[in-house]
Amino acid sequence: MQRLLKRQSMYDFAIIGGGIVGLATGAALGRRYPFARILLVEKEVGFAQHQTGRNSGVIHSGIYYKPGSLKAELAQTGNQSLRAFCYEYGVPFDVCGKLIVATRPEEIPQLDKIFDRAFENGVPATRLRPEEVKEIEPHVSCIAAIRVPTTGIVDYRQVCHALVHEIQQQGGELKVRNTLPHQLRRLAQRSRSEARGHGTEGHDRPLPRRVFRA
Repeated sequence: MQRLLKRQSMYDFAIIGGGIVGLATGAALGRRYPFARILLVEKEVGFAQHQTGRNSGVIHSGIYYKPGSLKAELAQTGNQSLRAFCYEYGVPFDVCGKLIVATRPEEIPQLDKIFDRAFENGVPATRLRPEEVKEIEPHVSCIAAIRVPTTGIVDYRQVCHALVHEIQQQGGELKVRNTLPHQLRRLAQRSRSEARGHGTEGHDRPLPRRVFRA
């Protein structure tokens, strides 16, 4: 770690954390700044060791979020960009769709609201009768349902492995079993405060030195 600390001035960007947020940040920076020197540090023995590797693996459609909200927008663009990334890097995934069901009459108004929200968000959705649901999932008993075809599943650990490969292909460095030195922690805190309102449009401008805590 002392050697890493001595060399930290060699990097344009340092990213702390090797889950999907940190790895996606590293890959995105490499695409935007192809000549930048990027370092990603992870304290565990490998990547995606915490929540990234232990979630339900859903590719969300964005059906539930408030129409016009940033969450709704990012869920849909993320759905599309993740599928495109998986195609490019050969990561298996399945856009299997999902069913949102009402099992009691008092649940119908909420199902109606979800269907209206799907329309407002531009998320494809179809109302189904109980017999139509049985054709898709015979073990589900309900009185009404919505089918959302754009929901999918993926192993996010495999997505992270592909991101690691992309960062390495870009020339970035990835370090595992490395804890955050005190000096670099202070730099991360300072960089977060300085980063507010800062942006760099072109690659010909001086690169901002930044530390990202993911």
